[in-house]
Amino acid sequence: MAEAEIRGTRWDNRSARVRWRRYVQRQSRRVALAWDGPP
Repeated sequence: MAEAEIRGTRWDNRSARVRWRRYVQRQSRRVALAWDGPP
């Protein structure tokens, strides 16, 4: 956390937000496939 504050929070927060959004989409997609069951 301290390193991010020192480097510049704006860019780090933006990249982390995009990374987290992609991770959430990937997880939700996996859960949806699991709910659908095997093809």
